[in-house]
Amino acid sequence: MFDNVNDQTQPMDPIAVVGMGALFPESMSPGELWANIVAGRDLITDVPKTHWLAEDYYDPQPGTADKVYAARGGFLPPVPFAPLEFGMPPNILPATDTSQLLALVVAKQVLEDALGDRLGEASRERISVILGVASATELVGHMVGRLQKPVFARAMRAAGFSDAHVERALDSVERCYVPWQESTFPGVLGNVVAGRVANRFDLGGTNVVLDAACASSLAAVEMAVLELQAGRADMVISGGVDALNDIFMHMCFGQTGALSLSGDCRPFSDKADGTLLGEGVGMVALRRLEDAERDGDRIYAVLKGIGSSSDGRAKSIYAPRPAGQAKAMRRAYQQAGYGPESVELVEAHGTGTVAGDAAEFESTSGVFADAEAAPGSVAFGSIKAQIGHTKAAAGTAGLMKVVMALHNKVLPPTIKVDAPSEALGLGESPLYLNTRARPWVHRSESPRRGSVSAFGFGGTNFHATLEEYRGPQPEDAKAERTRPPSSELVLLFGSTFAELQARCEALAAAVESGEERRSLRAIARASHREFDYAAAERLAIIVNGKGELVEPLRALLPRVAKGEGKALNTPRGASYRSGPTRDADGALSQAGKIALLFPGQGSQHLDMSGAAAMAFEAVREVWDESEALGLGLRQHVFPPPAFDEDGQAALEQALAATEITQPAIAVTSLAMVEALRLIGLEPDCVAGHSLGEVTALAAAGALARGEGMRVAKLRGELMAAAGRGETGEGDSGSMIAVRGGIEKVEAALAELPEGVGVGVVVANHNSPRQVVLSGPTKSIHELEGFFEERGIVARALRVSAAFHSPLVEGAVEPFAKALESCEWSTPRCPVYSNVTAEPYGPEPEGMRAQLASAIAKPVRFVEQIRAMYDAGVRTFIEVGPDAILSRLVKACLKGKPHVSVALDERSRDGLDALWRSIGQLATLGVPMQLDALWADEFEAPAPEPSRGMIVELLGANYGKPDLTALPQSEPVEAAVAPAAAPLSTPVAPSFEPVAAPLPSPVFDPAPTSVVAESSVQPPTSPAFEAAHAPMPADSPPHQPAVVTVAHQPSLIAAHLEFQRMMLANHETFLRLMTGAQAPAQLAASTPVALAPAPVAAAAAPVTATPAPAPMPAPAPVVGRSGSGARARSDGRRASSGRSGSGLRLPIAAAPGGWCRRSDRPRCSRSWTRRLATRPTCSS
Repeated sequence: MFDNVNDQTQPMDPIAVVGMGALFPESMSPGELWANIVAGRDLITDVPKTHWLAEDYYDPQPGTADKVYAARGGFLPPVPFAPLEFGMPPNILPATDTSQLLALVVAKQVLEDALGDRLGEASRERISVILGVASATELVGHMVGRLQKPVFARAMRAAGFSDAHVERALDSVERCYVPWQESTFPGVLGNVVAGRVANRFDLGGTNVVLDAACASSLAAVEMAVLELQAGRADMVISGGVDALNDIFMHMCFGQTGALSLSGDCRPFSDKADGTLLGEGVGMVALRRLEDAERDGDRIYAVLKGIGSSSDGRAKSIYAPRPAGQAKAMRRAYQQAGYGPESVELVEAHGTGTVAGDAAEFESTSGVFADAEAAPGSVAFGSIKAQIGHTKAAAGTAGLMKVVMALHNKVLPPTIKVDAPSEALGLGESPLYLNTRARPWVHRSESPRRGSVSAFGFGGTNFHATLEEYRGPQPEDAKAERTRPPSSELVLLFGSTFAELQARCEALAAAVESGEERRSLRAIARASHREFDYAAAERLAIIVNGKGELVEPLRALLPRVAKGEGKALNTPRGASYRSGPTRDADGALSQAGKIALLFPGQGSQHLDMSGAAAMAFEAVREVWDESEALGLGLRQHVFPPPAFDEDGQAALEQALAATEITQPAIAVTSLAMVEALRLIGLEPDCVAGHSLGEVTALAAAGALARGEGMRVAKLRGELMAAAGRGETGEGDSGSMIAVRGGIEKVEAALAELPEGVGVGVVVANHNSPRQVVLSGPTKSIHELEGFFEERGIVARALRVSAAFHSPLVEGAVEPFAKALESCEWSTPRCPVYSNVTAEPYGPEPEGMRAQLASAIAKPVRFVEQIRAMYDAGVRTFIEVGPDAILSRLVKACLKGKPHVSVALDERSRDGLDALWRSIGQLATLGVPMQLDALWADEFEAPAPEPSRGMIVELLGANYGKPDLTALPQSEPVEAAVAPAAAPLSTPVAPSFEPVAAPLPSPVFDPAPTSVVAESSVQPPTSPAFEAAHAPMPADSPPHQPAVVTVAHQPSLIAAHLEFQRMMLANHETFLRLMTGAQAPAQLAASTPVALAPAPVAAAAAPVTATPAPAPMPAPAPVVGRSGSGARARSDGRRASSGRSGSGLRLPIAAAPGGWCRRSDRPRCSRSWTRRLATRPTCSS
């Protein structure tokens, strides 16, 4: 019984991720979320006062009753929301939990992303909405709190306070809560989060929410997959929504000891001491892969398997159980059809609790070790270190991180791990903690794969595994990538100096004033597209942030105007040049001929070309090719991070090994060549230094790129063997760098005493002031003392052999033999040789022989550079790691007009060096196709000026009272009743008049106004606007019992008309309720008169009413501002008639005053009941 194979173990039909939408801390879109992830930004902040007040609830001592010991977390930025666009009357916003409103914003994002221009005509009958949402919402707790006034009143009376003081206190309590409306009921419900999305976007499939605690969003994704596999839907919007970051949720986590004592979230760190809470909304659009391919959808990644399990019996209901977690993982891989050993990235649940992290590491490491995954082969981390634990949305945050990692082919970092927790036992585990962003270099035989886990209280576990999409996609449907954050290059031009100045000032003023709404990246992209390389005035600026643009735009040109010359280059990378860029023959007059230079051994450094590989597909593809060739370089160039100095030194030493560093440098250089080819830059000639000569031949086309990589690897292996003495007769020799000219060094060598420095030769003539010597180790040691005695600076080099000397002659013959098997072609441009300082000949035999002999011959770099200069080269571009050659060129050509730039510098972050080089080339007038750098980059539309009414939403509910703004009144002495009745004894209340009027108890939410422009606007498209033009409220609409008044004096005409309609309906209702009252007896209702009414006269004393009886209609009673009730002539309390914005309107009782079906007072019916509805109580 129950022994059938579980459905979870059966292969799953692949599911395509075809759209994404996101709101997370400091992230208004999936692209912004990814940029923050890759940049390693810490988005944890103090709890804002909009959520709860630290002075009320914070206590550093854990376990303090009704206090929490952590007051930090991840919180959403202000989110612009247009209520009328989503068919919501503005006055119901305070009665609607913010999770429902934020879900609409993200649903719009994901539908636009998934359907694009097809959104208007797409059939929605078979689109489902399945979301993970916590059962409780913030508004539930808030409204429950409002109902506690009787409890407060009884407690105060029991404490001896007079009725007047109780009433006054209750007025203040009421100010802390928004009023009840008819719309409050749906507004507090978690299931309506999905319902509103389906309603607003007219989706006809299933709409449902799931609560699996912190695993809710992956539970929703699992149900979405089942829905698609069952054929019940063609698309499912799935994910998680969690804006519940109030004091209740903090108290829940705090009282279990789960929150961080130190106020930070550090998953898997040795400093981890708990989690911090976050808030967010993330959704993905899922389709069956075959359907997505058929319809030409953009596809970000493919979901291959999702497993779930329960812990079963455990120590406690919330204690993690590794065995249960491992069960979910194994089920996911059984569905996927591949094993964990092929997965290279796992996004952990990783909350930062010591026990939870250790349990998850144990379960995950065990599953991967059982599958024989190689030690240190799987990047492991958690986004919670950056945004906090977003609970019901946590699984989606992790899922989107993995999807974007697969799509962008970048291994994202996990931050705040200076050292891993010892409890993890990394050792020989397949898992390693990835603490920095790295290019995801990968062999080609299988797709990149990543997985994500989410676990929840109650022992519920989910694990999903995905892979990159490699299938065909139409160009117009190709999913764009998001380049990791870096500095940006902005280009400007003018036909005259005055025009350039005007352009600079216009941009600076627009940025400074806020009129320039585009991001820095969008500004840079547009400047690349529009730049005129032939303009008389040209300027390039490199900045890290949009705000940094203003200073250089205004400061650089005045320096030029003051006579600093026709050219200017600043240490920060700015470049300016003026004048014609071409001569009469059309040749580049300022740039001259362009040469590419390729460095050799000694230039290597960890992560070389890494920023470019993460930014540009063409660069990373070269590294992928190297892996496909079996070079095995990624673990040396882009190794897993080290956590101490010894570990870091070991990584650098491993890379410096000759057999590793030579092919690694060659691959780096060839990858950077692709960046230049991408922008259409082809050199007039090329050259290399030592090993760099191999790369130069490959770059010029004499060798195919893959062939060049193999030759560099072979050369490195032969040179390493020479260093071990395997190709010679014993000593492999050493090298020493000497500061001085070649003539000075040769003269000094001629003075050596007999028997000293035997066998020493010039190996490299690098610059007019640097010569490198090679020779036997004993002789090199002798030269150190010899040069020191003569005051000549000399330094021994850390090398494995005496390169470029007769001591490595034994490597020449095997190298030459290996080169015979290579296929050679005529170079596309001249390739200068180190041996002859002249270009190679066109014959393959000659190229092979010359390249092989160069191993044991001196590098004549100075002569080579001067020969290239004599041939007309004026611009030298170093292509490879660091900037050693570009500095040598400057020394070789000192005093001569030239430009020397490097595409990479180990001292500069990101793309800074690349932008410097391109900026200088642009100002020289070298034409480039810079648009190609942005070909696969997502171009976010510039925010459009806001139309209509816009409010700003936060994670906290809109309209939530600001407790710090409560009006203060004079303190009162508590009048203790002589003999207070016990709480169990009914006490008739005695309402006394309040001496002074109190302000409205309803908090004014953040000012609501018509905003002409908004810095951030939810993405829109013409198709979306056409398909979703603002529509009126549902019929019948869910409206409050009384009308809301605007908080600002001016509103858009549509909203004003909406208010007038509500007043008119309310007036009609009042007439119906008062029966005989003539219209003339009611005050005229005009929008301009909307304002809080003054306090009315005191209520009449209460009289006991033994039994209900028909009563004459009382005169209208104006509600007292600040009171939760008004006195009626019969002594009973009537509705306050309060609106959500503070408006008070007179409410009169209906004739008779009592419900026909009971002895209760008649309900005051909402104006939203249509006139056709019977005006009688339904209770």
